[in-house]
Amino acid sequence: MATGYGAFEYWVNLKTNTLPKTVTQGKLAEIAAADVEQVVDLASWLNQSPLPWHQQQADRFQDLAEVAEAAQESFGRARVSQLQVGQLLTLQQEMEDYIQRYSDYADAVELQEELPAVRSLVTFYPIIKTSAGERPVKSALQTSRRGATLAALVIRKPTEATLAAAPSVPTLSWTKAENDVLFDYAQALQVAERERIGNDDRLKIGRQVCAWLDSGQGYWGVRSLFDSSYRGMVQGNYYHNRDVYIQFGAERLCPQHMASLVRPPEPTDIQIAKVPTPVSTQVTSTAKNWNPTPARSTPHWTAEVPSPQLGSGAPYIEVLPIAPGGMMPPPGFPGGIR
Repeated sequence: MATGYGAFEYWVNLKTNTLPKTVTQGKLAEIAAADVEQVVDLASWLNQSPLPWHQQQADRFQDLAEVAEAAQESFGRARVSQLQVGQLLTLQQEMEDYIQRYSDYADAVELQEELPAVRSLVTFYPIIKTSAGERPVKSALQTSRRGATLAALVIRKPTEATLAAAPSVPTLSWTKAENDVLFDYAQALQVAERERIGNDDRLKIGRQVCAWLDSGQGYWGVRSLFDSSYRGMVQGNYYHNRDVYIQFGAERLCPQHMASLVRPPEPTDIQIAKVPTPVSTQVTSTAKNWNPTPARSTPHWTAEVPSPQLGSGAPYIEVLPIAPGGMMPPPGFPGGIR
C-alpha cells in the first residue's frame, strides 16, 4: 500500500508539473481543446482516490478546467468581430470564482493578472466589435492587458499587414473626444436606443447639444430644444436617454459649457398663503353673547363683602377667577344667563 501510494503521489506531481503553460500561466488566448482535456484527465484521476486531500485537488483542477474551457470557447476565434459577449461574461465569472476559492495558488495569481483585461473586453465590447472587428483576438487582449484605453484599441493607424489582409475596412477618423462620447453612449444608453441608430447618428445628436450650448442655452433651454427635436424618435426610457445624450455630449465634445448644464437651484423664498380656518357657528354665537368685563373692574367677593346667595330675590352673575392660561367661560345657569 505504501508503495502504491508513493507511486500515485509521484504520478500526480508529474502530471501537475507538466500541465500546459497556457493554463497555468493564464495565456487565455492560446488555450486549445487538448490543453483543457489534459486538465480534465488529471482531475478525473484524483477524483478516484479515497484520500480527502486528493478530493480537494480534484475539485481545484476541475474548476481550473472550467476556466480553461471558457477561455478556449471565448478566444478560440480569429477576429474580434467573432467574439460573443455571453461567453466573455462566462469566462469572467469563472475566473473570479477560481481566484476567490484558490487565491494562494500560483495559477490563481496568473489569472488575477489577466482578469482586468477580460473585464475591459466585456466593458468595451459594443464599440470594439463595431470599430475594431477585424483585429485579431490575441492582439486586442494584449492591448487590453497593458491597460490601454479604448482609444488605443479603436483609434490606431492600420499597419501594412492589416491593410493587405482587409483592404475593404475603412480607416476610422474619430477624434479622441468623439471616441470617448461614443463609448459613453454605448454604455449608458438603453438597448433599444443603441440598436435604433449607429455611431454617426449618435455623434450628430451630441454635436447638436453642443450647438445649442454655443448659442447660449442653459439647463432648461437645452432640454426643451431636445424635446422638440427628438421626442417620439428616441426609443426606450425617453428621459433617461435624453439625459445621457445631453450630459455625455457636453462633457466630451464641449466641456467648456458644462457649467451651463447645472440645474438652477429651487427658489427658497416662496410664501404659501394660508386658508383662514372657518369659525364654527357655536363659537360665533358664544363670541356674540360673551362680553367679558375688563380684569380691573371684575368684582371679587371677600370676607367683608359676602357674595349674594341664591334665592335672595335679585338675579346676579357670578364671576369666576381667570385661569393662568387665559379666560375661562363660567358655567351656565337656568334661564340662559352666562
